[in-house]
Amino acid sequence: KKTVTDHLKFYARIRGLDWDDESTKEHIEAIVKLLGLGKHRNKESADLSGGYKRRLCLGIAMIGYPKCIMVDECTTGMDPGARHLVWNVLKPDIVHDEYDLPAILLSTHYMDEASKLGTRIGIMIDGELVTTGSLERLQNRYCTSYFVEVSLSAEADPVRGEEAVLEWFGIHNMHAEVYESLPYHFKLQVPFVEGQNSTRQLAEIFGLLESNRDELSIKFYSVSQM
Repeated sequence: KKTVTDHLKFYARIRGLDWDDESTKEHIEAIVKLLGLGKHRNKESADLSGGYKRRLCLGIAMIGYPKCIMVDECTTGMDPGARHLVWNVLKPDIVHDEYDLPAILLSTHYMDEASKLGTRIGIMIDGELVTTGSLERLQNRYCTSYFVEVSLSAEADPVRGEEAVLEWFGIHNMHAEVYESLPYHFKLQVPFVEGQNSTRQLAEIFGLLESNRDELSIKFYSVSQM
């Protein structure tokens, strides 16, 4: 069984770094600090939560001063807090004092993630790149739904809570279907209502969630185009 430090040490050596060299220690420490792994450095990796395992994988990819990192769906299954921490690491407009991020090629199913992290976005269908462009251009051309992300409070019944939110959308004449479901956290796809102004529908979605927040046991929610 290997600890977080063991993994970092192993991959540093694979990439030709001298673990005992002071510059290597500073390099690894910068990665540990950037990803918030410090308090878990001596914990066995098998005992880490899913979110911290993803952070460790990202840290391993950063070892050795790569010019480019390929990141494949790195936040799938994470809770909102963990997702936002990873976003804050990978955002191209954030300058980190002790680590210069390389170019990053990111794959994701989430348009909100692409919008937060991508400076140029491509869309793939059946393994083929069909279009690229800025976020605004792609949204105007291809977006047909809203993406509603909901986290329930700890007191809620996770199954009934998800069903209740779906029912509320139906009551308000908006079709919603489950896109991803985890305990106490789920994502819904809500297609644009034909003939209705999309801005008005967005306001209605926010109004629905906010006005029924307590009744539906909603702890956190977000809405984005997809």
